[in-house]
Order: sequence, then C-alpha cells, then structure tokens
Amino acid sequence: MTAAKGQIYAHHFRHFTKNIHDNETPLHQDTKWLFYQKLKDCIENNTAFPLNCECHSYGKEYTQIGYGISESIPLDTKYCPTLDINPFNERRRFVYNVVNGASEAHVEKTTKEGFKPDISLYDENDNIIVAVEIAHTHEDSDEKSEYYLEKGIDVIYVNVGTNDDLLDYHNNKYSKIIFKLHRRGCRIPIVTTPKMLIDNLRYRERLFQDKLNTALNRLFSDIDEYIYDIVREKVEEKICIAREQQEKMQRQREWERQKQIQEYKKSQKEERLKREQELKLDREKYRLQTEQKMASIEAKKKKLMALQTEGVCFNCGNEGRNKSSKNVTEINSQFVITINRCASCYNKYVSNPIDKKLEKAIEEILSE
Repeated sequence: MTAAKGQIYAHHFRHFTKNIHDNETPLHQDTKWLFYQKLKDCIENNTAFPLNCECHSYGKEYTQIGYGISESIPLDTKYCPTLDINPFNERRRFVYNVVNGASEAHVEKTTKEGFKPDISLYDENDNIIVAVEIAHTHEDSDEKSEYYLEKGIDVIYVNVGTNDDLLDYHNNKYSKIIFKLHRRGCRIPIVTTPKMLIDNLRYRERLFQDKLNTALNRLFSDIDEYIYDIVREKVEEKICIAREQQEKMQRQREWERQKQIQEYKKSQKEERLKREQELKLDREKYRLQTEQKMASIEAKKKKLMALQTEGVCFNCGNEGRNKSSKNVTEINSQFVITINRCASCYNKYVSNPIDKKLEKAIEEILSE
C-alpha cells in the first residue's frame, strides 16, 4: 500500500500501482481494488455477492414475438419468470448473485478480442461470464458494449463520484450499481415463452387462412383469372406501401427520441453554466465585501491614530509628558493608542483609569 494525502480527499492508503494505471484517478483505483477483493473473497469462501434487482418490464403486453426462448421457462408464464411481485409497485424483484458460476477473478485481464474490463470473472472453463466496470472517468465504447452483448457477458457498472460513494461500498451499500444482464437476464424488453410463440403462430395461421378463403371465394365467383392476377398485384403493392409506412413511423419515433435526448443534454448544460455563473457572482460579491470591510478598518485605524498627541495633554491641551496606552480590541488585540497627559491629568488617570473623553472619542470612531 502507499499513503495518499492531499487537500481534496481524506487521507487514506491505496494499492501500489505501476505506470499502466497513471490515467486513472485514485478514487477509480481504490474502488476497483475494493470490489476485486470483495469478489475474490466470495469466490474463495464459496459465498454469494447478492445485488437486489427489479424487472421494469413486468406487466407490459407484448406486441411482437421473439425467438430462441429457453425451454426452461415455465409454459404458464406470460411475462418475466420466477420473480417475486413487489406489493408496492407491482413490479417483479429478484436477487442477482454476481459470483454465481465464477471460479476466478482478475483485474484488467485482456480478453482474446482485445477488450480489458476493470474486473472480470471467469468460469472453470476459462470463459469470461461477468465484467465489472468502474464508471467514474469513462464509459464503455460502442464496440465494447456490443462485445458484452454478443458474448452474453453480464456487466456490472459501479458508479463512483465521491469518497462518500466509496465509503458506502465499503459498508455494503450498493444503491448506485446498475446492471446489464446479458447472460442470465431477459436480453429483450419482454420475455416471450414457447407457449406464447405457439399461440401466436396458430392465431396468425388461422387469420391468414380465413382471409385467404374469403378472398378466393370472392375472386373466383365475381371475376376471371386475369382480374384475379391484377388484384393480387394490388394487394402486394399495398403490403409494400404499408411496410414502408411502418418503417417511416419507426424512423420518426427514433428521430424524436434522439431529439429529446439532445434537448435534455442542452438543458443540463445550461443549468450547469447558470450555477457556475451564480457561484462566480457570489465569490465576487464576497471579495468586494471583504475589501470594503478592510478599507473601513484601515480608515478607523487612521482616525484612531490621529487621537494620539505628542507633548500635549490629550485631556486639557496643556503641556504633557506622561504617556499612557489604550488597547482598542475592537480593531484587534495588538492595536494600541499612546496618549500624552500632563501631571495633573495623569494623576487622575492613574487613580481612575477610565478616561471618559478618550472612551467617547474612540466610540464615535468605531460606531461610524
């Protein structure tokens, strides 16, 4: 370990690293090694590393059929399988064990395809099954995200922005962790079961057969073979037009979504600039107030120094050689006024140190 001391982060120790980590912040490195140690201990001790998840797609009706669904999904399941229902929001929740099926943990191990997760978990066959990314100073590239999706690798994003986040992770509080479960998750917004596939195909087959029978009966009873061919071409043309319109609508929806994202980013940027401007104005205001305060103190110092006399009695104006001092603590504890007094006024001052004339003059200056 090496000591990390500074004026921004709290003093702490972090793992000693070589030059390959020079582009990472201490917070990024500390978080990475903390999770590596946690995951490594769980694998070695054969214990779970549980994270609470929630299925946001539960309760939505499906609009299209997906293929390649595992036969292990129960046939009577219409949405997300084997999940408990949350009674407060009607969503389904489950606990995800990060180290399930893992036998080794590595830090920044490069895959065969050239990608380097912050932390990677491998199974007994030396296949990467989970990637842990510390999301503080960078985000995954499109190629890296596509690689995780294609290979079916679960991705855990550990968001850390401050030392408080790192402290929460030390205390097993994982509220800022997000998931992309490509290996054991749905991988599609709505889970489609084999029963749903069969029902859908049968419904489409029956619907197609009904339409076909109706069209044939009408065509063969009312028109000849030539008109039938023309009608068939018209139908195909309408199908192509309908497909093009559907694709156009999909492109329009995607354009609108991108526009909303751009507007959101723009509003965030404007809000940040506004906060920076307000902070700058507050700093300038504080500086001006400080300068005015210091100027007022210097002016009062000059007026207080003007009360001092040299060879003349402050009280009566006669010749005076006896000196006495007065600390003005309202300015600061070291500011002293030296006053000359004649013998008579000095004797009065010694017997009664409170000089009303001097006290009044100082009070008038300080009260301005």
